[in-house]
Order: sequence, then C-alpha cells, then structure tokens
Amino acid sequence: MIAHDFVNVEELIERIKDKLSRRVGERCVFDHDVAIALGIKRRLLANAKHRNNNTKLLEPVLKYCMKEEIDPIALLIKPNQKEKRCF
Repeated sequence: MIAHDFVNVEELIERIKDKLSRRVGERCVFDHDVAIALGIKRRLLANAKHRNNNTKLLEPVLKYCMKEEIDPIALLIKPNQKEKRCF
C-alpha cells in the first residue's frame, strides 16, 4: 500500500457523513456533525479539510470506527482500481 491509496480529507468526510446520515434519517449531515462524531473540535476538522491533511484525523477516525463497529479500511482506503503490475 502506498500513500495515494488513502482517500483525501473531502472523501473521508463524505464517507463519514454517509454513515451518519443512515443513522439520523432524513436530517442533513454537516461537517459539524462529523466533528462531533469524531470527538474533535470543528476547527481541527476545518484545518484538515483546508490543508487536505488527514494525519490529525487518523486517531479520531479509528476510535470512531471502533465505537461504531465500522471497518476503518472502508473509510480510509480507496477501492481497488485495476492493479498495475510491473514485470
């Protein structure tokens, strides 16, 4: 696995919003809701989103996955595209 296999912050937030929206029903899910679910301040989420840097989000995301019994790989890793092999 290499670094570009991870989703960017926008994709990560959207995946978490998708998980949250299934739980809350018809209400819209915002970045604020994601920050609450992850147990972080909105400012930390906004900074990570602005800088497209998810390193500070990894621990909260893993804790969220453990709490909600979600596979962290499903949130953090891009789906397999055609593997390129060099022979």
